[in-house]
Amino acid sequence: MFPNDAAQHVNDSLEVKGSRHSGGWQGHNPEAVWLMVFHFGSNTGNDGRKGIPPAPFRFQGVYAAQLEKEDWSFSGRSATSRRTITASVTKNGVAKMKANWVYRESD
Repeated sequence: MFPNDAAQHVNDSLEVKGSRHSGGWQGHNPEAVWLMVFHFGSNTGNDGRKGIPPAPFRFQGVYAAQLEKEDWSFSGRSATSRRTITASVTKNGVAKMKANWVYRESD
């Protein structure tokens, strides 16, 4: 589809994220894009110190939807900041993704 199988940005793309959280997902650009999030449960590096017993890794949900620019909240950054700019999926964007679930853990 693209010369030398290379393209910096296209409209026919899919961004894939993994998260321990059921919402509050972030990306780098507030734009119209397909987003897929793998929501999982697992221990963290601090759990042992907190006395939390080991738990098996498990997928809790897989969600995907075509988001629009208005489904993102741009966080930006100050002129002196060194952190990467970020945008967060809005509540409406999360609802759109969860309505179009690929996999949901049963209750």
